[in-house]
Amino acid sequence: MCDETNCSGIKISECSFCAKSLCSAHKAMTAAGNAMHVCHKCQLNFTTAFSQFVPRQLAVQHASWVAQGRPPQFASPVDINLWSPTFPTVPALLAGCPVIRCSNGRSWTMIDRDHATSLGSLAHLSPNNAFDAHLISMMWGFGKAGFGPFRTNNHLLTMNAPISLQLAAQLLRSQGIIPAFKEFAPRHSRLRLDGLGSAFSTKDLFFFSDVPNRHRALVFDSIVSKWLAANLGVLIKGGTENATEYGRYLYAMYSWAADLGETPEDTEVVLFGWVPNARWSPC
Repeated sequence: MCDETNCSGIKISECSFCAKSLCSAHKAMTAAGNAMHVCHKCQLNFTTAFSQFVPRQLAVQHASWVAQGRPPQFASPVDINLWSPTFPTVPALLAGCPVIRCSNGRSWTMIDRDHATSLGSLAHLSPNNAFDAHLISMMWGFGKAGFGPFRTNNHLLTMNAPISLQLAAQLLRSQGIIPAFKEFAPRHSRLRLDGLGSAFSTKDLFFFSDVPNRHRALVFDSIVSKWLAANLGVLIKGGTENATEYGRYLYAMYSWAADLGETPEDTEVVLFGWVPNARWSPC
């Protein structure tokens, strides 16, 4: 049943921010009248002036993306030989991912969002699943960066790191994105991994949050921060550890996505700077 006061409506979705059960009458609406998986309280907490209407630049980027057939975000290239000495399970985790072999003899295994999500959605089940989910998230995030295995290993040397990751994934499902962010992303928070900044912790939350009838957590990094500053004059530092700032960004993206008729994660791909007719190779 719906969790709103004095409501006997049948639950049809949950608030992405706080996991409250919602009926159709108690879902937040955009200014244009489109529904979101957000309760009215969280709407009041996180709505901003800049969330009310789709920014012009985002609308332009979206129209170009649609005209090109809604291409997915480019997959992230990973060198298995770089990661497997530190993490022997990497070849198994990437089994089935496409491989690109360059003319110089180097091979890159390509991780797309769907593959990383398939592991991230299991993080709540066990510490081992959470370990694997974090590892795939970091490989996706670091891509070709040679320091990726070193930094990821440092994260996972944190005491009880796999348990902390599992608890963050469980908290996201049971209480929503904002409680999970508060316990996982800021420095000195209960579940934070050593050296894992908010830009990368939100990557984990993105892959952990494929929950039916909710919006996903989205990545907040320097790319997003610069886009907001350049196009809206909104100043939120990349990798913010402030849950209210992060929530305001999420609410804006959920609202813009609803008005564009897209999922927030696809709208995020557009915002990240999808380039028309681009062709990309790691070689």
